[in-house]
Amino acid sequence: MALEGEAFLLTGAYLASRGFFHLELVMLVALASNTAADQIYYTLARSKGKPWLDAKFGHLPRYQWLMDKIEHRTKAFFASLARLASWPEISCQRTFETDTYSRRITAASRSPTVTATRRAST
Repeated sequence: MALEGEAFLLTGAYLASRGFFHLELVMLVALASNTAADQIYYTLARSKGKPWLDAKFGHLPRYQWLMDKIEHRTKAFFASLARLASWPEISCQRTFETDTYSRRITAASRSPTVTATRRAST
């Protein structure tokens, strides 16, 4: 059974406010234990990997649900990144004292004609 660190942290903070512990000590223990737990979980996942998790928890419906959610969100995240990266142009407007103009920044914006146009307009 895993015990949640937040429950111990809240209890320690409450006891520190009542004078049973030093707050600095509670914060130091919370930082050290959280860091150690993260390192242990990372090392286990790195050494054993998904096959170990599947063998140990694969029969649980909640585990399958969680893995489906992680896979779906990962695919959605990378799909949205791909969409952002594939936008060919970005429109922006600049307002000066008397005139407003729009310019489009494209992949060709580094061409000599666009650079010359920018120099002429500034």
